[in-house]
Amino acid sequence: MKNFTVGRATVYFESRDGVVVSKKSLTEPPSELNKGDDWIRTNDGKELCLDIDSDDFKLRVGDRVSVMFALNPVMQARIPVVVRNHDLASRHMLTRGDDLCDQLIDPSTWSKLAFYSMLAMIPAVICSFIYGMQWLIPPALGWSLASTMASRRSERVTPLLIAHIDALDTTLATRHWVNSALARPDKAERV
Repeated sequence: MKNFTVGRATVYFESRDGVVVSKKSLTEPPSELNKGDDWIRTNDGKELCLDIDSDDFKLRVGDRVSVMFALNPVMQARIPVVVRNHDLASRHMLTRGDDLCDQLIDPSTWSKLAFYSMLAMIPAVICSFIYGMQWLIPPALGWSLASTMASRRSERVTPLLIAHIDALDTTLATRHWVNSALARPDKAERV
C-alpha cells in the first residue's frame, strides 16, 4: 500500500480482510453491554477486536470486512483507521483525522519549541517577581508563535492524510469487488 510522508515522518498502511465472528456484547450480561466491540477473524487466522462506536455502521456475524491500519514504527503506533463492510457496501472511519495526526505523526519542531517555551516560563515567572514583568515577554511570545505554527501544520496535514486514506480505501474496495466478481462462477458454466 502507498505510504504517507510528511516532513520526516512516514505513515505506513496495511489492510486485513476477514469475517465478523462474534460480538462481545452477546456474551456479557445485559448490565455490562458494550455495543461497540466486534471480533473479526482475519484470513490468516488471527482474531482482532474493534471498538466501533457508531449507530450508523453495523456489523453482523458472518459479514465480510476489511480493516485498514495506519502504522508508524518510530512512534510504535498501529491504529485501525477504516472498517469496510463488503456485504453491506458501507464503511466507517474509526479515528478522526486530527487524532490520527497526533498519534501517528511526530510533533513538529514548532510543537517542541512551544513545549520548551512553556518550560522557560517557570524561571521567567521567578525572575519577574525579582526583576519585573519584562522577563515574561520572550517566553510568552515564543510560546504563542510556536503554538500558532504547530496548529497551522496540523490544519495543513490533516486534510491531506484523510484524502490519502480515502484514496487507499477506494482502491482496496475496488480491488475486493473485482476479485469477488472474478471468483464467482459464470452463469453459463452452471447450466
